[in-house]
Amino acid sequence: MKKRNRVLALTVAAAMSASLLAGCGSSAQQGGAASSETTTGTAVAASDGGEDNIIRVGVVCSMTGGSAIYGEGAQNAIDMAVEEINAGDSGYKIEIVNGGKVADDAKDAKQAMNAYNKVMADSPEAIVGSFFSSVTLPMAEQASKDGMLLLATG
Repeated sequence: MKKRNRVLALTVAAAMSASLLAGCGSSAQQGGAASSETTTGTAVAASDGGEDNIIRVGVVCSMTGGSAIYGEGAQNAIDMAVEEINAGDSGYKIEIVNGGKVADDAKDAKQAMNAYNKVMADSPEAIVGSFFSSVTLPMAEQASKDGMLLLATG
């Protein structure tokens, strides 16, 4: 992957991370507002990017168990961020791998690796997640070996 596309993927992943964190808040309006502010900046930053106009991003978060509230907020925030970025005039589109769904880490390190491998099978340019360090650390080690950009959200 060219360096410019990697920087573009980082910019988009950072914006989506900020949206994901805002989406985990107690107010749906708060998540929408943060998503709007963040993705607008991303559209501007993306306008001078590389040759590929589709940026594929994987997302990992807790979708089941006691921490599922984080995953619900993440899915909502990601959906809003993708919709806004794709509606913009930057010339770039975001595609969330795994059928547009957040891959479930179930707040478990072993399940997190399964989720990581699931999104990696779709060849993303970056991965956003997870919220908890106990599940992010094993993914970070593997992402480093794979040369994959991983943005932790918590």
